[in-house]
Amino acid sequence: MSPDSGRPYPYSAFKPLISEVEKESKVEIFLKKEGAISYLLCKSQGRYAKENAMRNKREKKLEEELTSLKKLVTTGKCKDPADVERMIGRKKEKYCQVAQYYDITFEQQHFDFSIPDGELFPKRLINSLNKLKAKVNTYEISYLKMKFCLEKLENTYQSYFPKIKTQIKEPLLSWNPVDELEASVRALDGNYLLKTNRDDLSEEKIWNMYMMLTGVENAFRNFKSTS
Repeated sequence: MSPDSGRPYPYSAFKPLISEVEKESKVEIFLKKEGAISYLLCKSQGRYAKENAMRNKREKKLEEELTSLKKLVTTGKCKDPADVERMIGRKKEKYCQVAQYYDITFEQQHFDFSIPDGELFPKRLINSLNKLKAKVNTYEISYLKMKFCLEKLENTYQSYFPKIKTQIKEPLLSWNPVDELEASVRALDGNYLLKTNRDDLSEEKIWNMYMMLTGVENAFRNFKSTS
């Protein structure tokens, strides 16, 4: 006898079995037989509430850590996109239960410029812009520092700088849950599937045996934690 969450079945495929004890504990049980295998789909309101609370807690933790990472990116303390992507990957792994339905994207900072044809500009200005572009491309400079340098060049070369076309983009880390994916995952909360090849057991006995095994496992777990 074992839990089996990898085989979804429509509720209509199961025969409902609800005893008085199950009504009190608010657990619905549905039966489906396939040859020598019996499947029991269990819907627990208590388990749903617990899993839903745990999911909300994980979502909150994930978003808190993403907010902290966004601050590192915005302040320029984390500039290399490879480092940012690695940190995002670690958070996806850490909170895999909820990260699977989050759309997390990172857009790195960008700087480029172009000068009009036929115009003459001070070489020092052009050299400064090229050096700034190189630093941005090699992640040696933050977005805030890049803007500061551009403002300094604009003040220094007030008669030339307005003629130069610049393209700048701030680094952006964003995230949002995808509603359809989140709904499909949350729909499984509180549901679990039992599978057994014991054809000599009634539906009630299968359920009672599972509850007994769960109680024994919890007892051993508590015993180990206190020993």
